[in-house]
Amino acid sequence: MIPLRRLEALGIRRATVPRMLPAAAIHAMITALSLMKDTMETGQMHDRPDLLAGIEQITGLMNYDLINRLEQDFSSDEDLERRYGSGPVDLVRRHAH
Repeated sequence: MIPLRRLEALGIRRATVPRMLPAAAIHAMITALSLMKDTMETGQMHDRPDLLAGIEQITGLMNYDLINRLEQDFSSDEDLERRYGSGPVDLVRRHAH
């Protein structure tokens, strides 16, 4: 990957990298699936936290706080009660470990 400052020095004023994030995600998925397959075949555990995103990262990326607020703002109390019961609405179900 060519640093953006180097591209700028070469006279390039605009650069796009549309493949970078999907390619990185696919690479990580292939690596994770390969390790999972190895674990299934050999029983060997692989401690690779670098290949995982925590639930907080996932819900932050997906903006679950906004989704929760929108659902509360635009759903009737009856609909919320039917879907979630009488407690506060939280689309992410958190379980104690």
